[in-house]
Amino acid sequence: MDYQVYRWIVPVVALYFITRLIRQMLKKKRSLRSTAIWFIWWTTIAVLAVVPDAVSEHLAKTLGFADNVNAVIFVSLGMLFLFTFYYSTSIERMQKQMTQMVRDQSLQDAMREAERYRYEQQRVSQVDAKDDEDTLRA
Repeated sequence: MDYQVYRWIVPVVALYFITRLIRQMLKKKRSLRSTAIWFIWWTTIAVLAVVPDAVSEHLAKTLGFADNVNAVIFVSLGMLFLFTFYYSTSIERMQKQMTQMVRDQSLQDAMREAERYRYEQQRVSQVDAKDDEDTLRA
């Protein structure tokens, strides 16, 4: 078996990212679901780097492709589309949350402003009433 440089570098890089994922999960910076997805991704990349022929031939045979390279490309494109869909869904959800937060904050600010206006009006009317009493006494 011929070992090229990438067959050593890719698993080391994958191991680095896997340990980083686990640290982030332990520090509560990453969810278990996200950690599992990325763990599977980096493990797959490492296995493909170490034994590319065995994995691609098995993949082609399982999916019914005539050529193992086409199977790897097809599956990779499918995963990329899946990641794109996942991230676009996440971004849309965050945009909706942000819109709701801004609306809630605006309503709170408007209510605070209205309360302050009412308070000022009460103060002005109390001062005016006091001035009227002073004028009547004089």
